[in-house]
Amino acid sequence: MQTAIDRAEVLEKSISEKAADLETRSADYYELMENREIDELITGIVLDNDLFPVSLSITAGAPKMAAAYHTESSEEASEEAVESYIYIGEADLVLEGTKSEAWDFLDDIADNYPALQVRSFDMNEKTYVNTSLQTVNQLQISCKVAIYMHKDIDEITAVPAEG
Repeated sequence: MQTAIDRAEVLEKSISEKAADLETRSADYYELMENREIDELITGIVLDNDLFPVSLSITAGAPKMAAAYHTESSEEASEEAVESYIYIGEADLVLEGTKSEAWDFLDDIADNYPALQVRSFDMNEKTYVNTSLQTVNQLQISCKVAIYMHKDIDEITAVPAEG
């Protein structure tokens, strides 16, 4: 028992150092967001780049490890992810706009949103006839964006109370 008491100060210092390290590493990530917050973030970026949002489908953030860092089988990696404090949500978007606006959208995400990652991107020209029987060409943009988030750091680093 005395050994545990003697080591408490060292343990508290170690926890404090690891919490500070975690805080630094998590700075670029968003705190865990609800779907409406993800919607506001993504829609805001789309509108800021003069694109028109046709549809947005959001997959809530779940504990995951980025696919590029999986070294075990998928089953082992998913078990490890449950222990993780990193959550990854996804947004599937369909947008309308010009090629220039689409490139600006991608540049904006790359330059200003380090916790967002464009996973896929596709542009297709759609042709249709409007009510005045005129041919209209419209660029349709589809993309998938990953949103990297983390749990509340205080919740992760809290020392359980002894009872």
